[in-house]
Amino acid sequence: MSTSVKLLILVVITIGAIFWAPGFGAMVFEFYKPGIQTNLGDRDFLNYWIAATLTVKGESQNLYQFESYFPYVRDALGNDASIRNWSYPPHTLLFLWPLGFLSYKSAVLVFFSVGICLHILAANKYIQNFADTRYTSLFWILHIPFAIMMLYILQNGFHFAALALLGLYYLKRSSVIAGFCFAVLTLKPQLGILLPFLMIIASAWRAIFWSVFFTIMLIVLSILFFGLDDWVDYMVHTIPYQASIMHDWSGSFLRMMPSIFASLRVLDLYSYTSLNVHFVISGCLFPFILWAIYREKFELNRIFLTLLGTFILTPYAFIYDMGALVTICAFYAVWAIGHSTREAAFFLFVGLTCVIVFPLGLIGLPLTPLIFVACFFIFAFRERFFSIKEMNAWSQNGGDNVWQK
Repeated sequence: MSTSVKLLILVVITIGAIFWAPGFGAMVFEFYKPGIQTNLGDRDFLNYWIAATLTVKGESQNLYQFESYFPYVRDALGNDASIRNWSYPPHTLLFLWPLGFLSYKSAVLVFFSVGICLHILAANKYIQNFADTRYTSLFWILHIPFAIMMLYILQNGFHFAALALLGLYYLKRSSVIAGFCFAVLTLKPQLGILLPFLMIIASAWRAIFWSVFFTIMLIVLSILFFGLDDWVDYMVHTIPYQASIMHDWSGSFLRMMPSIFASLRVLDLYSYTSLNVHFVISGCLFPFILWAIYREKFELNRIFLTLLGTFILTPYAFIYDMGALVTICAFYAVWAIGHSTREAAFFLFVGLTCVIVFPLGLIGLPLTPLIFVACFFIFAFRERFFSIKEMNAWSQNGGDNVWQK
């Protein structure tokens, strides 16, 4: 490994961790204080824990209206709690309810232990196909910035990254596993907008069947356990309220979104104008994104284009939703270290993007959509920038032709 690559990796890790590390340290310190303190408690995970406790008590119907839900947030944190609402569909509760038997701090530890283990399991599926094991430890080190950010934000990024990675890995290896993973991803449907097209392009018809089957089963189970009224309330109250937040509210949450829509909102453009501009631009890019995925012959390259294209197209995604993209970029970066510093720098930069979205937004430079579009074009036409013969040779030797069978 050259000195320039070592310096580049050090810079990536430092920049990625330095912004989030102080807050993470303060939050860890609060584990040793009695009660639920602000740094630890005033996080999105509080929503999951409250939802789980209400589900265990048989009171899940109180989740879907702000007026009935927010008093539980105040009970947990006091009157100074940030405004929070529940935004997930009812079948989310099928996976969260065990947390309702735990205290808040115990629930945090269990939730994130499971999430980290799932993410490691899923990421390991990719690194196992890497022939050169000299830099395997570096593959995990490159996850540190995202991990620190995740553990500070206390969101579900580890879990959904694992689902995306496993679903994509098993797409042509086990349609049942892929279908189940994609079905659970319907808890955040905005992260799967390209998956149906990818499955059609890959002729993964069985995966499509199992995705639909498991999705229907999850919805049916949620109705059986929690009642049809939860779905009615979710449709009637939660979705419109969430839409009003995106259109009418402003604040730090917009700076945590890497989309065209959110970036324009950060620049104080009117919300409906921002959304229309987003749809016009993404609509123009959509055919090219599909074409780029279709023309790609190798599995991992298609996965990278699908994940990156998703964040270009969706108006509603957050920095903590980028875990699967971070893993794929780390994999590519580790591979590129032995081949090209230019390629290593490219993938390190794309993987780092998740932890610089918020700082860029804070200084009034929400450039992430431009970065994503530029990187997508660079990769789609990588023969002009990279050692395409070496990359394709690696793909063929790595077993990527499983999608071509």
